[in-house]
Amino acid sequence: MREFFELEDVDSFLKISKLTEYIIRVDPLMLANAYGTVFFLDLGKIPEKEVGRLFKVLGEKIVIAKGSELRQSVKELLESRKTGGKHREGSNGP
Repeated sequence: MREFFELEDVDSFLKISKLTEYIIRVDPLMLANAYGTVFFLDLGKIPEKEVGRLFKVLGEKIVIAKGSELRQSVKELLESRKTGGKHREGSNGP
């Protein structure tokens, strides 16, 4: 189990982003892992102008993730890819 802290504004997220090497974007969220805690900002809740500022300031720090998969091991991940060959967002296993 992990704790996730939602930040309300771009300035707070930018402060946290200074502590990390990269920012993960999984639409509509931006996530930053700092001190073992995940902080996130929901881009759908902030003005478009602020979203633009966020992208401009963070630039190359942003890594866009297509989605996520939850597996027990790398072996299980590889096996699921061989059998189905499809990416299943939010999947908990075969």
